[in-house]
Amino acid sequence: MTLITVLIGLFIDRITEMHRESRASRWFGPVAETIATRLPADRSGVLAALVVVVPPAVLMLAVQWAVGGWLYGLVGIALGVAVLLLTLGPLDVSDVLEDYIEARRADDTERSNWFYERFTGDHVPDTVQEEGRCMVEAVLVRAHDHVFATVFWFCLLGPAGAVLYRMAAEAALQPAPGIVARPALHRALRHVLGVLGWIPAHLMAFGYAMTGSFEHALGRMRATTAAASDLLTANQWLLINTGTGALRGDDELERNAPGSDGERRSQHPAAAADGARRLALRTGVLWLAALALLTLAGWFS
Repeated sequence: MTLITVLIGLFIDRITEMHRESRASRWFGPVAETIATRLPADRSGVLAALVVVVPPAVLMLAVQWAVGGWLYGLVGIALGVAVLLLTLGPLDVSDVLEDYIEARRADDTERSNWFYERFTGDHVPDTVQEEGRCMVEAVLVRAHDHVFATVFWFCLLGPAGAVLYRMAAEAALQPAPGIVARPALHRALRHVLGVLGWIPAHLMAFGYAMTGSFEHALGRMRATTAAASDLLTANQWLLINTGTGALRGDDELERNAPGSDGERRSQHPAAAADGARRLALRTGVLWLAALALLTLAGWFS
């Protein structure tokens, strides 16, 4: 049932014309802010962060337990699909990235800059090499934050797991003014999100290695993250280090290909972003296949 729900949810998400920004996933930020502003000012540790993100997940857990078995499980599947669609990250990674690549290849600077800023949340760098590097890093991280981690927690705890992760992600990554005004609480929320993202980040990093250049990725995977300011940053560094290492194999194949001039075509921002997109897609397919095998083995219902 888990596999069927995930496949249906991802398929609907891919073909729907409704942008994620207009979906109910935007509700999670205001809900987190509402709860946070009602906490006493001296409550700002991890326990307070859990008070912010856990109640909606508990409510969803009660709902899925109550109605999950109705109509031979069909209501549970419908609930799971609906929740999955609402909890995938607000950025439609695939569509925005494809629009950026198309505009960049057409040398439409105005459009490509707009999609770059929308995707990365930052201004376009001065050099194309820096632009390509930043796009690659953004793809490697956002594919995890907006899709993979949500699906992971959905597989683990059902709709309640997806709600739990999205609540933490919205509160930590896109904090509302009421949370920004409480830096200690925001740091605690980032720590909670780092804990929730630790396993999926390592699974995705392993997937990058398996579907890219394993040797290069493994070498970068061992790079220390001790200097990271928090666990969430360490997870992001792991994804970037491993993903860029996995992409080095593609770079070398391009540079050494017959007829090439010895330069890396992936230095072009569009090519670099497309290479990272394909790596993330291969990793997603790998773990969907693993989920299918686990389902056949009876590990998931």
